[in-house]
Amino acid sequence: MVEWVYDGDSIRVDLRRGGEQRVRLLGIDTPEGAEAAECGADEARAALVDLVPPGTRVVLVRDPGQDDRDRYDRMLRHVEVGGRDAGALLVEQGLARVYVFRGEPFLRADDYRVLERSAREQDRGSWGTCWR
Repeated sequence: MVEWVYDGDSIRVDLRRGGEQRVRLLGIDTPEGAEAAECGADEARAALVDLVPPGTRVVLVRDPGQDDRDRYDRMLRHVEVGGRDAGALLVEQGLARVYVFRGEPFLRADDYRVLERSAREQDRGSWGTCWR
């Protein structure tokens, strides 16, 4: 269950077994929202809060081609809610960019890139305001 949304690509969940864990959404990057928020950070966080507000049950999906955790000890997972991929939805809305760590594509990378191209071409979200 989601406990907190930190920003557009990081949440805290309470696992049934395993306690609270920080989770970094795989395959996306959103503007940073700390102290001096980058353009689009507030919109990306708000969109993720709308998708997975605190109290929402989510499914965390591990990608076999990616590390289990990042250097900040966050779990690296795709986050699904109601059968929908939250990361893909943020990319589709133009609020997140595709992020491939160390050139090792994740399983959904091709689908994410198609969504990103469409968002960029249509100036959706941050593509129309921040990333031009």
